Amino acid sequence: MWALLMELVCLGAGIHWKFNLGVLSLGFYYSNERSFLHRELTEMIYWALMYAWFGFIVLHDLPILQLGSFKTVFGSLADLIIACVFSLCGIWAHTTAQNDRLQSSIQELDLRMLVDKQHVETGASRFTVYCIQNLISQRSTSSGQLQRLVGKLWEMAMGKVHWLEEEVLQALESCCHGSDTSHPPDDLLYVLNCSEVDLPQFLALTSSDQVIHLIRRHVRHMDTVTKTRLVDALQRQHDFYVNRLQQELVVELLESTTGDELRMMKDILDEGGDFYNLHKLVFHDLDPEMYSRALNHIQKEGQHLAKQYDQGKAPIKIVSDVDDTLYGSGGHFPAGCDHRFPGHQVYPGVLALFREITNHRSNKQREKPPKDEEQTGEQAGFSSVFTRFLGYRVHDSANPVWIRVGRRWEEISVTETETVAQLQERVRARALEDQLLGEGDVSFHPPQIRVWSNLVFLSARPHAYKDYLESKSYKLFRRLRKSGKLHCMPTLLAGKLKSSGLAFIFGVVLLYPRNIAGGLFTNVFLCWFCLGVLPMIFPAVLLAFAALVAWSFYATSSLRKESRVNASWRYHQPGQHTHWR
Repeated sequence: MWALLMELVCLGAGIHWKFNLGVLSLGFYYSNERSFLHRELTEMIYWALMYAWFGFIVLHDLPILQLGSFKTVFGSLADLIIACVFSLCGIWAHTTAQNDRLQSSIQELDLRMLVDKQHVETGASRFTVYCIQNLISQRSTSSGQLQRLVGKLWEMAMGKVHWLEEEVLQALESCCHGSDTSHPPDDLLYVLNCSEVDLPQFLALTSSDQVIHLIRRHVRHMDTVTKTRLVDALQRQHDFYVNRLQQELVVELLESTTGDELRMMKDILDEGGDFYNLHKLVFHDLDPEMYSRALNHIQKEGQHLAKQYDQGKAPIKIVSDVDDTLYGSGGHFPAGCDHRFPGHQVYPGVLALFREITNHRSNKQREKPPKDEEQTGEQAGFSSVFTRFLGYRVHDSANPVWIRVGRRWEEISVTETETVAQLQERVRARALEDQLLGEGDVSFHPPQIRVWSNLVFLSARPHAYKDYLESKSYKLFRRLRKSGKLHCMPTLLAGKLKSSGLAFIFGVVLLYPRNIAGGLFTNVFLCWFCLGVLPMIFPAVLLAFAALVAWSFYATSSLRKESRVNASWRYHQPGQHTHWR
């Protein structure tokens, strides 16, 4: 028995340095999401190697498999097979994560009513859509990504474009009337707005810059919907933050949009329901020069737009906190301090308050047109959107209501005695008939003038890596929006990792147990355990995190009721009415 235990310990020590090396590599990878490891090709290669490395450790040096005289039949060939299989698993996991981030709800919105002229399908545009679909179907799978990886390396060495991309480029050129930029490329606009084209996937799978150059030549012919779809698709590209050409195209799309059209673009970009929003685009993704151009244009247009409204009628953004404002924290540190409501329960009336503030401002905007009737230059586009929106009606009905069961809005007429509950049941019945998922959408105003994202939530939770910490809040937002409780899809602005981390540590120190003896004993025990025991088991990079988690858990569990911070929030006494502050 003793010999068996010693053999297990020796085998564990052999795994230790390999495991440490892998963990240190992961720590370096996650420490900076703008490093060279996060480029498209290097990240795919990195995850293939990491999966192969950990798979080799687990299956080659697993103590249970090494006991006795167990030997693999194939010897070193088995190790190679293990590494290859786990590499493919790494490519599959990376491809799945990337495809999920390329999925955009903005691309699925039915925005045709926001366009003056509908794009007509032709033979050239239909063939281009087919070529793009063929490219996506062959390259978006895991095996296609592996072929694309090999093809990219081959293209970098030989300087040749893959035949699938070459076919798409030729089809796009045929949609643009060759090199003539004087006429609007109707076929190209149809392709960019076609619901059968996954625009983010298409741009991700075309490695050639010729597509970007082709789109840039025709920016002046694009409507606001096309520009918005392009900005959203470009922002989701893997190497957007280092791709100068893509950033220049995005800034040109922003600068070519003015007045109320720009406001509509900004609101739609914030309607996506994930962390790809306007704030991330301007403040995190663009380089300093592009950032200055975009911010100056938005500021200038905002000042011009504000002058067109009377006081108290300009569009607004509602800014709110999340914890202890939108939903309760249950008094758990570090989320919040309010014990009156259980955790993750939406505060009564707060969603109705957001809706009423929005409706009040919208009604004021519709009282009369902007005060300046004559507009010049950059203000010429102002109010043209709302004029077109207010004049749009499918048919004259006494009580019009617009419903969207799938992708398209449909105007229906309701009776004066029909309730909202009956209307919702009507929408659900239509969804079941058409075999569509989801709750559907109901609008009592034309979809063109419905409120887009005018709600912004501030969160102390830091932005650590991609959308790992923000995804929890966005899941709640999507659930509330789907059930009709939220009038629009909000935007979430996360905190910074440095400031949020320091605030968390400072809060833990303030909430440390008042019992000096107990605190001293806990402190000594944690130091001994973390500095003496854990290095024998885990890598050194995990020590600080383990100590912080243990310390914060002990502090918060012991002071949940008598904390001074919590006590300052207990202003509601029995027998009194609850007041909002």
